[in-house]
Amino acid sequence: MYSFGRMNPYNPFWGGFVEESAEWGTFKRFSNTKVIVLSLDIGEEKHDAIKQEINKMIADRKKFHYNYLALFFAIFKKTLIKENHYYCSEFVRDILIKNEILAAQSLPMIIKPIHFLSIPNTNEIYRGKLREYKNFYNQTVKN
Repeated sequence: MYSFGRMNPYNPFWGGFVEESAEWGTFKRFSNTKVIVLSLDIGEEKHDAIKQEINKMIADRKKFHYNYLALFFAIFKKTLIKENHYYCSEFVRDILIKNEILAAQSLPMIIKPIHFLSIPNTNEIYRGKLREYKNFYNQTVKN
């Protein structure tokens, strides 16, 4: 999983582009984190384009930063778009729009994770503790 979050699990003020896991980092520290995992059929071509974009971000990860100011502005219902700066749900929104999976107007500019539940044709594949997702996934794949 890739996101914009804590670079160090013990420091909420140092954020950026991170790889996430239930087995280490922030989510290991917060082991009771509850999640909803959604799937969306986007086709192989768009999937490959997203993978390519993520790989470029991984290679150049130092230029990406957490968008603290946008979260502050959101309190006042204002948007702040800053190049290469994201908060977690803003990052997902941008990926979906850039890759023409969703139209820009289909999701609010000030986006919260709950908004992803309203995307048409998404399937909820898991709901529960993140630390238990790997076991769920492994059992599902085997069956």
